[in-house]
Amino acid sequence: HEQLASRVRELLRRGAQDADGRGWKEWVAAQADLPEAKQNQRNPSRHDDKTLQAFIDAVEQKSPEMRREEAEKEDLVAFVKASARRGVRNDKGQAWEDWLKAECKRLPRNVQGLNDPMRHATETLHAFLQTLPASEAAAFKNRMRRRRHAERALNDLRQLYTAAQKPIAAEAACLFSLVERTRAHRRFLESY
Repeated sequence: HEQLASRVRELLRRGAQDADGRGWKEWVAAQADLPEAKQNQRNPSRHDDKTLQAFIDAVEQKSPEMRREEAEKEDLVAFVKASARRGVRNDKGQAWEDWLKAECKRLPRNVQGLNDPMRHATETLHAFLQTLPASEAAAFKNRMRRRRHAERALNDLRQLYTAAQKPIAAEAACLFSLVERTRAHRRFLESY
């Protein structure tokens, strides 16, 4: 049970949504077969395995294109945050927050004044990336390439161990949970 709850919490940290664009809170509230008290329960640990697995399946059953778009946005968000921590500035001497203020009138109203890159569209993040020095853009592309390669390798291993005998599969699930938590760390892209 706790492994499934941990997996859901990890998905929540990454801002995962189902194919209809619903996060955990909205997805649980939409489940008519759950008692009303459970529909308002946000803590994954307080839900049964069936509900947790159903949410994980709903998130993972997105089209490959949707998953690629989510992964790209995760990479962009991590990169913008890392560049802000490192003090990277564009050719006009603007960091992320300064650039947002300068571009404020061009942004949709619902995100004006918000500094969290996760709240901004992928296009906005790309526009900021294009203003950075060429070395930063090249570093970002390299990180994305490495991440895609690591993701494919991890998925291949997960499939291999999922088909293994039960004791090995249980140990592998713990290992994959640790790997996913490590990869979800906010400084993962900087360090690896």
